Amino acid sequence: MDFIFFGTLDILLILLAFLILFIGYKTGILLSLVKIASNLFGFLAAVFFAQPLANVLRDLNIGIRIRDRVEAYLISKSPEISEAIIGESGVVTEHIENLGFPQFLANFLIRRVDSLGPEAVEASLLRNVSPILTNFLLIVIAFLLIFIGSKIIFFFLKIIVIYFREVPLIRITDGIAGALFFSGIGVFVLFIALFILDLLLANNILPANIHQFFIIELQLETEQFRLTKFFFENNFVGAIIHIFI
Repeated sequence: MDFIFFGTLDILLILLAFLILFIGYKTGILLSLVKIASNLFGFLAAVFFAQPLANVLRDLNIGIRIRDRVEAYLISKSPEISEAIIGESGVVTEHIENLGFPQFLANFLIRRVDSLGPEAVEASLLRNVSPILTNFLLIVIAFLLIFIGSKIIFFFLKIIVIYFREVPLIRITDGIAGALFFSGIGVFVLFIALFILDLLLANNILPANIHQFFIIELQLETEQFRLTKFFFENNFVGAIIHIFI
């Protein structure tokens, strides 16, 4: 459909732009940054500090209880594991695969046991597998504790932001900054989408009718102005990507 200077995609783009501005203004930049930081910081903190926290938990009551339960579970699944010696050929793979773990975890344990030093060769498989599995579980627990803990901290920070946004001047300033912030994200996503569309059109990947739809809507074979065509032909994000690929 042609609206003289704007096509259907242009109208949809303009409506989407107003929606993004509205959402950005209502949300504000402070609340948006808190939400982003909550997920990003929570994940990074959990990744970097999970092992140190797991080391602390190992010497506490929770670590001791998990170790004892791991050993009891291993013995219940394979009673011979406490007597099997790593140095014996095929012992590691045979016993670990009989424990009933998911294949990825079984492979992980086999690789870890195989990488142990000479001092572990004469030790029982139980004494080598148990610490590895215990540490794995403690890391998972530590990761969740840190991630959830950071979420709780940022939840209270979010409440503080909402409280300060009750001040009219702060709310208006924060809303304008939020609209600009959301607009920037929207433009970036648009350029990425147009870059992908450019690749699809250039390589004739799309079905013929859809391919022709975009050619007509963007007026790529004419001099007719289209807003989406302007962004399509001046895609700086695509230009940067093309430098590296």
